[in-house]
Amino acid sequence: MAIKTEACKAGRGVAINSFVLGIYVEIYMFVGWSRARLASVLIITLSLWASPLMAQQVSTGVLDP
Repeated sequence: MAIKTEACKAGRGVAINSFVLGIYVEIYMFVGWSRARLASVLIITLSLWASPLMAQQVSTGVLDP
């Protein structure tokens, strides 16, 4: 009976650790995705601010080759 109880405790511990690890991985992936998204938005914004002529052409909808 003691062996069965210890096995149940060990199984519960593994299940809890797996659940916590799964949550951690989901958070890590979301944060990584958010950072990549934020970085791309910042790069686009800064590139438009860096070139006033390009920003003006984009805002008017006319792009000269």
